[in-house]
Amino acid sequence: MSLPVLGIDAALRCTGLCLLDGPRTQLRTIKLSRSRGRDHLLSRARKALNELLPVDKLHGVMSAVVEFPPETEAKGRGNISATLGFASAVWACAVADWSGIPEVFTCPVFFWRKGATHNDLVPAMIGPTKDPKGLAIVRAQSELGRWGVVPANDNEAEAYCIARWGQLVQKRLSFDQLRKVLELELREKRSRRRKRD
Repeated sequence: MSLPVLGIDAALRCTGLCLLDGPRTQLRTIKLSRSRGRDHLLSRARKALNELLPVDKLHGVMSAVVEFPPETEAKGRGNISATLGFASAVWACAVADWSGIPEVFTCPVFFWRKGATHNDLVPAMIGPTKDPKGLAIVRAQSELGRWGVVPANDNEAEAYCIARWGQLVQKRLSFDQLRKVLELELREKRSRRRKRD
């Protein structure tokens, strides 16, 4: 039986949360505003986590996966990547500093969608496609439907996919091992980018 995992599709305007716990799975959409500043964002994120994860229910949730834009994808995207990185950092801080969840893994978009290039233990949740959000919605609707849980939007669908990816990975690797795989993937992406440039 898989332990509960919290998945976070981080963004400023509309963040998707998924507490993946079998038939007790919950989805949330949280709207934030960057103009209010970091402290306001942290407060709002903590409040959202408190509503989803009351302290008396935290004992079973051992890990969280927060989507994060990698530097190799951020280059050249200016404010978009900066905003996504800011949102991801806020959510990662909120989970790590407040929630009591022991392990938090910040996961680049490409990593959970496409898996690891040279490591079969890191699965792809979406795979190569021109419509990753559409496929995330289809997958979430299909797999959550058995429990009567329906994602309200693509943010909640991707949060589910992120949480499910976290469950699958942790059956095979520890987060420390996963970070080493990710470091190798990022080095290879940077190397390929330098060759193109």
